[in-house]
Amino acid sequence: LGIAREAIRWGERSGEVLRELPGGNQLRIVWEQHSEFYSFTTFHSAAQEGAREEPVQPFTFPALPALGEKLVDLDLLVVPGLELGGVLPSFLHPGTIYGGRVLQGAACVWSTFQVDENGQGRFVIGAGELAPGRLGRLVRRLVEIENYYHLILLPLEGYRTQEAALHDLERRIAL
Repeated sequence: LGIAREAIRWGERSGEVLRELPGGNQLRIVWEQHSEFYSFTTFHSAAQEGAREEPVQPFTFPALPALGEKLVDLDLLVVPGLELGGVLPSFLHPGTIYGGRVLQGAACVWSTFQVDENGQGRFVIGAGELAPGRLGRLVRRLVEIENYYHLILLPLEGYRTQEAALHDLERRIAL
């Protein structure tokens, strides 16, 4: 990504870097090591506030060395206000759009719950008038929900392959 090593802030189990992009935009990358997974979060911030006329392009994180199984890959677009009609179809994957207001109507979240060929899902968040801290907590909660939802589903495939044998075993035990 063309980031100088000295620009990286390292922690014991996390790190962060901020890079200025052409046109005044910023790219912030945060990585964290958790007990059961690690995460990379990128923030692509526009130089100026206000509605965009052109469609927003999703951000694709560059390929990383294989550190384990990819669990979740999300692209979250945060836009000001609550009226998102034009942004939703241009950013989200094709399909039925689900969502609504959250935080007692102060913000809204929308997704199709579809993933692209790279396994990336997308959400659009209408930030309304949320303060940055509250918006950050909303984003963190959405990411946590997706992370743990997918962690819970990991054993499902193994269960499905053994389902017939388990049912047979249950029938024999019940006799």
